Amino acid sequence: MGVVREYVYERNAAMILTNNMAMQEFVSSPIRKGSFDLLQLLSLHESIFRVLREYKELGREKEVSFEWLRAYFSKRTDDYFDGYQKYNRADDFIEEMLKTSPKVSNTNLVDTFAIAADVLHMRNLVLMDWKYIVDKTPSDHIDLRKSLLTKDWGKIDNAVSEPSSNDEMGAFE
Repeated sequence: MGVVREYVYERNAAMILTNNMAMQEFVSSPIRKGSFDLLQLLSLHESIFRVLREYKELGREKEVSFEWLRAYFSKRTDDYFDGYQKYNRADDFIEEMLKTSPKVSNTNLVDTFAIAADVLHMRNLVLMDWKYIVDKTPSDHIDLRKSLLTKDWGKIDNAVSEPSSNDEMGAFE
């Protein structure tokens, strides 16, 4: 009989989303799952950096939390964020952070649960920022196409108004 693993971090949301996608008319592919996993990992990576910047800006108020998160992240970069590895590394990272007991550092308490909550909250903000950027992509693309088309029409107008020496009568005779 196998060992039953108890999760500290709720992973059902990703499983429900994946299963819901699989129930649609299209078949979910490993590429789609890999892209979703990469999105989760990159958003976690970005959120950790944003939390570190925020802690640094707050100065002494978050100095201990800043030092702890920076060291915690640095020690685990190879295990979770670099290279080809298994799926769900972002969830594994958060779960490990939540399992880490609060620490006392120089008479200051490092509240690992509060740090994890800050990272998860920041990940939500990161994903909202990215969603906004992706939502704007069609209009950005239209503006880009319009400018390229205008530039191309300018080249055509110049070519018509300034015939080259090959366009003279008798050039093909």
